[in-house]
Amino acid sequence: METSRAAPDEWPPKTNGNAITGRIKKVRAEDDGDLHLVLADATGEKPGEVVVEIPAGERWCPLRRLVFSWTDAVFPFATGRSPFHVVGDHVITATGRAFYDVNHSGQDTRSNRRSDKKLAVWEIHPVMRIDAVGALQSAAPGGPTPQFVTITQPVPINIPYGKTILPRGMRLQVVSHETSVVRVRYMDDTYAIPISSTDLH
Repeated sequence: METSRAAPDEWPPKTNGNAITGRIKKVRAEDDGDLHLVLADATGEKPGEVVVEIPAGERWCPLRRLVFSWTDAVFPFATGRSPFHVVGDHVITATGRAFYDVNHSGQDTRSNRRSDKKLAVWEIHPVMRIDAVGALQSAAPGGPTPQFVTITQPVPINIPYGKTILPRGMRLQVVSHETSVVRVRYMDDTYAIPISSTDLH
């Protein structure tokens, strides 16, 4: 991820640009309706996090639907809640306006960091485009490439603390599949879902 001539060990970098690539660590719906994403370095080698935000409103609905498909969000929900669980490993490039938020900088407005040293004082807000770069796989070199499946219609499943619905558009790793059932990884467990509810049928 590079948006400026930052030092090699600095992440997030100082930037005058308006695109950033990173791994999604958290997704939260704020009280004002904005969808708040926290990104970290995609390689995991550099410390630091940066916020990118997608506003509420019809023009941003496609982006919000895409991001929600990567979480365990069940509608309706209350804003301001703790972060949704991010399902899978998503590396994205978020493009929008680089916004320096002085409310995040504390007393030192010269700094690139908030009072929380791992967070930048600037953010991308509003996000106007998201490109899914993919997930960095930890499979051994030469090993099989993981297979993924996309949910084509909502699928209710039972999870340890209740029930949830896998939304249309969610992409999950395949563990195995048979004639009518595909087993997928979700929240560190395996679930069997109808293959007719996926893009494998």
